[in-house]
Amino acid sequence: AIPISSYSQILQFNSDGLSMPSGNATAWLVPSLATASSLLSLYDKTAFGGAWNLGKEPALGNNRGVSEEDKGWYVEGDFKTEVLGMPLRGNVGVRYVKTDQTSNGYTFLSGTPVSVSVDRSYDDTLPSLNMVLEPKENFLVRFAAAKTMSRPDLGSLTPGATVSVSGATRSVTAGNPNLDPFRAKAYDLSFEWYYQPEALISVAFFKKDVASFVQTLSTNTAFTGNPFGIPDSVAVAACGTTSGCSPSANWNFSTPVNTPGGKLTGYEISFQQPFKFLPGPLANTGVLLNYTHVDSSIQYLNAAGAVVATNDLTGLSRKSYNATLYYEDTKISARVSAAYRAGYLTRVPGQETGTAYDGTNETLNVDASFAYTLNDHLKFTAEGVNLTDEFQDQFNGAQNLVSFYHHTGREFIFGVRYTY
Repeated sequence: AIPISSYSQILQFNSDGLSMPSGNATAWLVPSLATASSLLSLYDKTAFGGAWNLGKEPALGNNRGVSEEDKGWYVEGDFKTEVLGMPLRGNVGVRYVKTDQTSNGYTFLSGTPVSVSVDRSYDDTLPSLNMVLEPKENFLVRFAAAKTMSRPDLGSLTPGATVSVSGATRSVTAGNPNLDPFRAKAYDLSFEWYYQPEALISVAFFKKDVASFVQTLSTNTAFTGNPFGIPDSVAVAACGTTSGCSPSANWNFSTPVNTPGGKLTGYEISFQQPFKFLPGPLANTGVLLNYTHVDSSIQYLNAAGAVVATNDLTGLSRKSYNATLYYEDTKISARVSAAYRAGYLTRVPGQETGTAYDGTNETLNVDASFAYTLNDHLKFTAEGVNLTDEFQDQFNGAQNLVSFYHHTGREFIFGVRYTY
């Protein structure tokens, strides 16, 4: 055993002039990094069988950056005419977008970290059409068709990988600078009836052909011989003194990839009604309701790039609804809202070996807000969030195995606003 005095020193604190009460400590034992480094060879990665191989390599993935230069132009034409005596208006146009992208990060060459820069360019031509037909007053039929593009998250575009260890969790997260953007063809058709002031009944149908979808691909495998070419020394450095952690153990490797996409169809029903026909203060109340149903069929890949599953679009519930009851007058504004969403998938295939998918179970959240305007200068507000104390229940596989069970509790917010 090495005595502590061999790699530490006494730090004496000068308390003169600070009026400190008697009995306070004025000396502490502190480590001496220079002495410990010399004694224990802390910066020698081969010393003591590599026990002190705690270099910067695991965090090199945090040194990264992505820059984009976007250029585009568009042409749009508006029209207004009649069809069989019914007013028809709308616009048609096309947008051209060119993207120049540069991604910077670190990768490994023969076990040595090397700074890399990846340049790429891509362009998109995006036509669109919007039309509104008015068969009768206050009744509208809308149709829209467009080709759309949405760029990936910047964090997914960086080269290199970040290696981390937290307890029994060992993970490697790598970027993909060659990701294509999300691309889709979208079609919308809606029928809207504004049958009285501030009131609405509408039914909308929508469809999307997703041609390019970004999926997070996860594999569990030994670090040794990993597909990103990261040497075992990085795993050793990340493990440190964590028991059971080594390059030969299983690690979770994640990286974003493009998939063939799939189709999405659905409909939405909305209802908005002020209760002005009710007597007294009830005439200031009203209700907002909507319901959405979606069916989707997206193709997902395995580590070899083959389609292994066709399932719902991740992050999208098949069913959801919102309901709001409100009160509005010159002084008071109050509402209570309920929001429901059915269970949805978060990852396909699942992160754990052998699970078809990961997901989050259904939730029903109830929120409320109240505002009172005393005069032109002073306003009081109060809000209640998650009044039903809803939990977020995440699961693995069709067996609904618990993955995470989050409890954030209720939240109450009070405020005063003064304007002068």
